[in-house]
Amino acid sequence: MWICALCSAMFLTIFNLAYGAGHKEAIETNDMPTRAQQFMKAHFGKATLYAYRDDDKFKVKTSTYQEVEFDKNGRWEEIENTRHQSLPASVIALLPAPAHSYMTAHFPGGIIYEIKRDDKGYVVKMEGEKVKIRFDPQGNYVKHKSLK
Repeated sequence: MWICALCSAMFLTIFNLAYGAGHKEAIETNDMPTRAQQFMKAHFGKATLYAYRDDDKFKVKTSTYQEVEFDKNGRWEEIENTRHQSLPASVIALLPAPAHSYMTAHFPGGIIYEIKRDDKGYVVKMEGEKVKIRFDPQGNYVKHKSLK
């Protein structure tokens, strides 16, 4: 009897640690930081939005297959079209000018479907060319690799 109780307690503890870490909570878009609300309105104004909080981040899925992740202050960190179709032009315009110039010169037929931003700069993923490109915070080319 004690062994059964101990095994059950251990199972519940392990399960809770493994699956309880990422807490997702559906929220209304007006519960997100103002900066995130303004971003979504500016770039995805007509799309239906599904927002949720995942620990200290905010994530939004749109009816147009876009997913946007924001930090706790509403600063965008990642934007992706889940169908690997082109992101809206207004989103692509968020990249610094040198990044645009590099992509136009080296991958003119590429479709930008994902942009990530972090402390090291930007990462762009392109369909068609199937490439992942890293830029520094100013938009200067750092490196790229094939996704094939």
